[in-house]
Amino acid sequence: MMAFQAPATRTSDHTQRLTMNHSGLLRRVEYFLAVAEELHLGRAAERCHVTQPTLSQQIKVLEKELETRLLERSKTGISLTAAGEILRHEAPHLLGHIHSMRTKLKAASSEGHRLVRVAFSRAGHALGQRAMVAEFRRDHPAVNVTIASGWSDGNVRLVRAREVDFAFVRPPIAADDLQLHVVGSSEIVMLAPTQLTRSTGPAPAELPLIMWPRDQAPGYYDHLLRIIGREGVGHVVREEPDYANIASAVAAGDGISFMDRGIAEWLTHGEDTQVLRLRASAAHAPLGVISRRDQDENLANRFVLACRRATATELSPTPGGFPVGSVRPTFGVPGDRESDVR
Repeated sequence: MMAFQAPATRTSDHTQRLTMNHSGLLRRVEYFLAVAEELHLGRAAERCHVTQPTLSQQIKVLEKELETRLLERSKTGISLTAAGEILRHEAPHLLGHIHSMRTKLKAASSEGHRLVRVAFSRAGHALGQRAMVAEFRRDHPAVNVTIASGWSDGNVRLVRAREVDFAFVRPPIAADDLQLHVVGSSEIVMLAPTQLTRSTGPAPAELPLIMWPRDQAPGYYDHLLRIIGREGVGHVVREEPDYANIASAVAAGDGISFMDRGIAEWLTHGEDTQVLRLRASAAHAPLGVISRRDQDENLANRFVLACRRATATELSPTPGGFPVGSVRPTFGVPGDRESDVR
């Protein structure tokens, strides 16, 4: 008896016929599985919603197509041949693969008309947000992704107003009506005038603290104050509209500020400013992605997974908000040195 061979491995005219008639072949394979499981033509025919003669004829056609006998027929019933046993084992994998392929093709076809709107947080490129969206684009090249940018509080409003689908924010946020996924974490550092690292320079507590307006990201703002408040650094004495203006003020010697390391390093130019690391391991701030709760769950999961792959982060989603405990950093000089800044 000829052993069963998968049609995809054959190169004869026979294979070409199978390619042209693949829909009928798959249907007959499904019929065969019903027969193989029931071992009774009547029950299998009822299960397949066809007549018994039709089912019997379709199995014979399948045997002819595969050039091997699949069933042993006798007066007492039917049983599977060796080839039939192989097909019974392999067919579910084949049909499952075909179903999966059709699902992916259908999704790809629909994605060609899909628009995904994303809002970065301020200076998001320095926090890896551009790389995260690039990862999503690589996974879904047919999707049209548009980019906006705003502070966390403004991004919350954009998502609520359905003006964007996903937005990057700095938790915690007051938005229990939205879904928040933490996709990364950023080290908090001090941006200070170069003179701060000199032995004759002022101590951190003696310099004014420069920040951006709290209403741009209230939760993140308060988190930063927790990090710096217990070190004796004074209250905020000056506000600048954004990170670039903060860096300019620090370079002019007007004070110090605290921000994400990536942003601080991106803003540091020349010899006027220094990025100073904090010794406390807890001096980090989370980065999150928010979306509406009625957002397509499959799309949301794929976007979040792409972001996490880009940051190699494995974290769990939380409802809108992120509990942040108190931390107590001390100041260190650039690099990995741990001596205090006087």
